[in-house]
Amino acid sequence: MTLPIIEQAKNPGSGPGSAREGFAARIGGGRANALVRRALGDIYRRYGQEFWRSKGEANIGKAMASAFATLARGAALDYQVREQSQDAFAIDVTGCRYAAFYKGTG
Repeated sequence: MTLPIIEQAKNPGSGPGSAREGFAARIGGGRANALVRRALGDIYRRYGQEFWRSKGEANIGKAMASAFATLARGAALDYQVREQSQDAFAIDVTGCRYAAFYKGTG
């Protein structure tokens, strides 16, 4: 079984925690946070693009529901689907352990 994404993000051996601390010690906390945020944004944007290409799914609602189910594994997200159709997927996120984790690393 694949480790939930939230646990992969928290793994200090492969995640940003230890790298961020090292950057902060050398270039300062604010600059380190900005650097890590930019890098993670690029990484996760690429993950999203790869996910979308690999799905080969024309139904946006179906593809996004699958993506959010994967991201929510391990109790990482609390969300409610407001709309799901061929052309749309709208949610309300009411809890996000990713945000809580990354706020705690700063």
